Amino acid sequence: MWTDHVEIESVLENLVMAEAMTARGVRVRPSYTEKISYVVGYGQDVRDKVLDRAGPKARADMRAAFGH
Repeated sequence: MWTDHVEIESVLENLVMAEAMTARGVRVRPSYTEKISYVVGYGQDVRDKVLDRAGPKARADMRAAFGH
């Protein structure tokens, strides 16, 4: 539901670049980063559909965590 296709594309491009650089003998090290993104526009209908697919425990967990 929150997958950002641009972010996925960037990660894959980065992996390809790292493999190419490693193959050329360049030392490549991973770097951990974090990003805050805001999700807007997912309504009750989408949430209900996801919870229906996840099962009754997911719905109970959601209620326990958020009171919904």
